[in-house]
Amino acid sequence: MDPLGMLPVSFHLEGSLEFDGLQVIYVGGRVEMSYVDRDKMSLPELRGHVCDHVPITEEYLVDFHWLFPGEDMTNGLRKLATDKDCLFMSECISEDAVAEVYAEIYKYEGDEIVLWSCAEPSEPKKKSRSKSAQGDVSAESNADSESSDEDDNGQTEDNNESDSEDSDYVEGDEDTSDDDEEANEFRANARNQRRNPTATAASVQTVTVNKIQINESDLEDGFHDIPDPPVLDSSEEASYEDDDDGEDIRRKSRFAKYDSKATVPKFCVGMTFRGRDQFKKALIKYGLAIKKHLTFIICALGRDANNQIYPIAWAVVEKETEDSWFWFLGLLQKDVQIPVGGQGWVLISDQQKGLLNAVQVLFPDIEHRMCTRHIYANWRKKYRDTAFQKPFWKCSKASSVPFFNFCKAKLAQLTPTGAKDMMTTNPKHWSRAWFNLGSYCDSVDNNMCESFNNWIVDIRAHPIISMLEGIRTKVFVRIQQNRGKSSNWNTRICPNILKKLNKYIDQAQVCSAIWNGKDGFEVQEKDKRYKVDLEAKTCSCRYWQLAGIPCAHAITALFVSSKPPEDFIADCYSAEHYNKTYDHCMLPMEGMEQLPSTDHPRPEPPAYVKMPGRPRKERRREPGEVRKGTKMSKVLEDHRPQKKARKCVRNENRAQGDMGSQSSMNSTPVRRSSKKAGKTRSSPKLKAAAKKKEKTTKN
Repeated sequence: MDPLGMLPVSFHLEGSLEFDGLQVIYVGGRVEMSYVDRDKMSLPELRGHVCDHVPITEEYLVDFHWLFPGEDMTNGLRKLATDKDCLFMSECISEDAVAEVYAEIYKYEGDEIVLWSCAEPSEPKKKSRSKSAQGDVSAESNADSESSDEDDNGQTEDNNESDSEDSDYVEGDEDTSDDDEEANEFRANARNQRRNPTATAASVQTVTVNKIQINESDLEDGFHDIPDPPVLDSSEEASYEDDDDGEDIRRKSRFAKYDSKATVPKFCVGMTFRGRDQFKKALIKYGLAIKKHLTFIICALGRDANNQIYPIAWAVVEKETEDSWFWFLGLLQKDVQIPVGGQGWVLISDQQKGLLNAVQVLFPDIEHRMCTRHIYANWRKKYRDTAFQKPFWKCSKASSVPFFNFCKAKLAQLTPTGAKDMMTTNPKHWSRAWFNLGSYCDSVDNNMCESFNNWIVDIRAHPIISMLEGIRTKVFVRIQQNRGKSSNWNTRICPNILKKLNKYIDQAQVCSAIWNGKDGFEVQEKDKRYKVDLEAKTCSCRYWQLAGIPCAHAITALFVSSKPPEDFIADCYSAEHYNKTYDHCMLPMEGMEQLPSTDHPRPEPPAYVKMPGRPRKERRREPGEVRKGTKMSKVLEDHRPQKKARKCVRNENRAQGDMGSQSSMNSTPVRRSSKKAGKTRSSPKLKAAAKKKEKTTKN
């Protein structure tokens, strides 16, 4: 048995953790010593060693808490909830130290917790606290552990920021389908998270407990002078003090310092860095040294009746390949019950080659739209003038073919080749003029995926299991929060749809209509005229049929006929359909330690794949982003050694000769021959012709 591979553990048994108002103490019990193999460190292994000292049965549960080295029980007690926590404890305990583990052995009898007692098994100890109270105590003791994990994992987001975003996206492009406040909120939160990864915490529901009312007569004088809990003074760590000679001496810190000269950086709990830049460089160096693999998150999102994001499915894959998309879309078709071929469904995606092939095979009849922002980003690489941006987006948002041709002609006046290249991608995939009617979806971009990435940006840097669990928890809470929103609505239509309707009402102020006396209207908007039929709920601009929301022309006709516009909105935007969407909520799950075991092989991380070509030294910049400057500063130019000019004697002699013959050249112009001095090589034909000429002259 290798003594270096064993961790000495001091078990505190047959007691319980209590808080006396000042500090946390372990009441009762005894201490037993065990040696646990560091490679086998886990919760079942610790329970097995406890069974060696205490004859407990399977009905009893054991909660383990360990004391962080150098801390007291009030601030340094952490719970061992998973096997990962056990391995973390093993890494924090050095070879010559002992792990202090406090065990609480108990079982439930109704709503009471019965503690295990070896002295009196017939009359076990009881505590008058419920299951929920026990859960609160565990969450409180585990708060430090969770916060430390978030700090360790959250710092790597800056390293993967450029990889997580789509390289085809254009930052600052405000021409989208509509103004989505939810997407703007997610985008702002993601921006703050990238600037300061520790500023944004994961959304967790907190429970507020009301204080117990205490009469002043019940208070005793002895409790007025209770001292404050001990606080670590900042002067105790890495500060300076004066010696006998009056010189400043830096106190030694008990925490390890980062070694910047190490080939592979090593990290430990409590390690100190000179600053944030050094910590960031250490993470980058560590990732390059171990060649950490990257994972990709693919997801399927939908829209609810309030025009909000509804996460449907998500998965982690090695790469965005055709095989991975086949696997994901096949499971999605089975779970969501999409009909064979996808007739009547709408799918919006980017132009990823593997995804396009998978959709074409699995859903040949589906209406496949492509994100206009990606198409515009590719088109903008050649046509960079900002004056082309609005005409391009007008072509995308044109709801009818005549209006699309009009907008295309306007763009052709600015750039004829640009209008021609715009049609390289079939407009039926990115322009409203060719979208099918009946889906009530007018989206021309895929902003939902960007919003989803911004929503989960605070947990994307976590390990794969923690990341997936974090996404599940966020979706779990989001569905619960959205279920209660409709109780405060006093209208039939969801508020975000009414807000969108108000914009079209403002646009209708410049329209005028004439009525045929029944259901037909002619609506004039500036120099264009449209036909509206209120009975059929149609408009010649096609937007009413496409989105299910009355357009500005229909609103003008409804105003003339004194009918409320909200009554002519499609039923899919009603609060009733909203409640049906959130009627299906996610079911709660138990912890990992209580999940059933399986015989399936443990999943392994994907192997490191070396990309072809020379590795990039700089990140891939977005289209239109300012390139890194290469101009040398004036300070460097001033201190740069100057090159000395070398004199050529041959040039000086030539210059003097030119000066001497300058007068003769000015008086008598001399025609210089352009032929160079020296022998010239001629062809045999020329030599033969020259000889023949000489003979003729002699004769």
